[in-house]
Amino acid sequence: MPRYSWNLLTGLYRIDFFNLLLCMAVGHMIVGNPFFGATVYLFADIIKAYYLCNLAKLRHAGGEHYLSDLVIAVIFMIGISAAFIYPLTIGLIEANYVSLFALCIVMRDYFGTVSVFPGKNRLGARYYLSVAFIHLCFDAGCAYLLWRCTEPEVFAVMMAIVLLTGIRRLFSPETRIPVDSRSIENKYEMLASYKLFSDMNLYATIAVNLGIMAFFYYMLVPLRQQFDYRQYISMTAWLLLVFAVIWVAGLVIRKRWRGVALAEFIAGALTWLFGMIMMFNGRTMAARLAWTVAWGVGMAFMFSSVRKFYFDFEAVGRIMGEGYDREELRVSNTIVSTTASIASSAIMLLVMFLWMFVVPLIPDTGFPRVYNVLVLQLPAVFMLVAVVMALKQPLDRRNREKLMVFIREHSKNEDTRDSLQRMFVRKYRMRFGIKIICTLAKPFFRLKVSGREHLRKKDYPSVFVSNHNFIYGPIAAVIYLPTYFRPWIHNVMLEPETAAKEIARPFGVVIKIFGRRLGGAVIRFGARLTCWALNSFNPIPVVRGASRDVMSTFDRSIRALEEGDNILIFPEKPKRMVNPDGAAGEDVLRTFYTGFAHIAKMYYDRTGKALLFYPLYSDMGERAFRIGEPVAYDPSLEPHEGKRRLSEQLQKRVAELSEKS
Repeated sequence: MPRYSWNLLTGLYRIDFFNLLLCMAVGHMIVGNPFFGATVYLFADIIKAYYLCNLAKLRHAGGEHYLSDLVIAVIFMIGISAAFIYPLTIGLIEANYVSLFALCIVMRDYFGTVSVFPGKNRLGARYYLSVAFIHLCFDAGCAYLLWRCTEPEVFAVMMAIVLLTGIRRLFSPETRIPVDSRSIENKYEMLASYKLFSDMNLYATIAVNLGIMAFFYYMLVPLRQQFDYRQYISMTAWLLLVFAVIWVAGLVIRKRWRGVALAEFIAGALTWLFGMIMMFNGRTMAARLAWTVAWGVGMAFMFSSVRKFYFDFEAVGRIMGEGYDREELRVSNTIVSTTASIASSAIMLLVMFLWMFVVPLIPDTGFPRVYNVLVLQLPAVFMLVAVVMALKQPLDRRNREKLMVFIREHSKNEDTRDSLQRMFVRKYRMRFGIKIICTLAKPFFRLKVSGREHLRKKDYPSVFVSNHNFIYGPIAAVIYLPTYFRPWIHNVMLEPETAAKEIARPFGVVIKIFGRRLGGAVIRFGARLTCWALNSFNPIPVVRGASRDVMSTFDRSIRALEEGDNILIFPEKPKRMVNPDGAAGEDVLRTFYTGFAHIAKMYYDRTGKALLFYPLYSDMGERAFRIGEPVAYDPSLEPHEGKRRLSEQLQKRVAELSEKS
């Protein structure tokens, strides 16, 4: 069967934006069209990656690969048309000089990384002498082409730039990976979580690369036939500023930011997206530079998160056994970054090709403006796709903590291993409603969290017992409880039909205001939204009624605990509030059901381990979320007495937390 995969576009290939800008300047100066210079450079660079970065060998090693063949065929058609047909349409023989100049730059950067002397002295004097000789040969070709088409003053400036780009490449050479069975197998692509990571990394990298090239496009379109060297100086300065911001912000983030990779990626993507929109809408250079800083900070966050993901997937590989090592992961990451670079170049190649050949043929005078807007929206579209992929990623803060606890404790629990493999290895449907809820709700639930020091992660799994406080308690626990858990939720709230009946009781006023038909539709929509949100928590359904139904809740809970999941319970009775001492009046806390404590007895009978129960309290008035010291189940007591004492101790601990200020 043929394989349809972008991931065969391998070889370590990176877009050199300084060389791209140089070829645009040469094309603009010689034929009055910067996009011609960019098109031939991108075409030559992609073909270099195809033939010289191992893709040509890989396509014979793994069978038929129609997608990669189709992409390369389209790139060939576009590139050949741009390099040979465009000069005929404009009637300028000098356009061939631009094509040859771009080819010299591309071949210099590739062959300038290979020493002609035998041996493995990669960074010795012989290596630098060899590559310097190769660079000078190709630079001589660039000099000949520029001398025939430029004035002496311009020639001197352009050759100085050519030499500087060559020197920079000497210290940042291209490297390549060998084609062997290891790189072809690419085991990490078989992991569902890694596939999601590679997709989000792919689309984010395409967005970043397209954002830079779209800025060049945005700055040069208004110039049309006019060449202005100051515009290229400003774009070079802008590009240097972007790289400087990424470098400085990256250092600060690695030292100061302790966030999880997934949250860091989403924060960086949204920062980059907002900075890009504001940068393109900036009216002055100062405004654009200010938003460029936000743009670069967003990229720094994303690059830092990708680096953290590499370490996380090393941990995922450890639960898989042999064959998933650091070298295998490095090959997989190389393939992802190379694919992103080639895809970015191919998309921008198509954009500039259409600008040269198709846009001038459209009689509508307003079409070029519409086309420009569409081009500037391309990076935003790819970044939004990357954010959606990130939201579907199961390697979030809570699941990552569960993975790290398993690795750190060298656990032999096969139930937990199977649960982790089901989550990270197999195709896992990650409901990202919980992530959206947390993101939207957190600004309105600014709580002071205390008691983190009481958490004993080495003793997980555990049970967390919290006050309900209407909907305030569950939301506070979801946002601020710093560990992974699965909550108990009444089963009628997990199905739209039964949830609509439950919601209709307290919100019957909606039907009175809007009428039975419209009000019923509003309640049904609210029920569906509520079910979507609650099911995002991967809950344990709480079934009330017959003892057999109730036991199903406990069975699911014990199974979750055996798989390493913590459990969150809200055991308050839905009755009039009473004080812990039993007095009536305006009370702090409602009394607890005691049935939940049966989990402790069942878990002890199954595993021989005493569960820890953590008291939690969310205080709406004080805007606080408190975690108390855990209470351990005492298996030496008679079962009924043990459950009663555990419930009373937790009730007392939660009441004590409610009195703190």
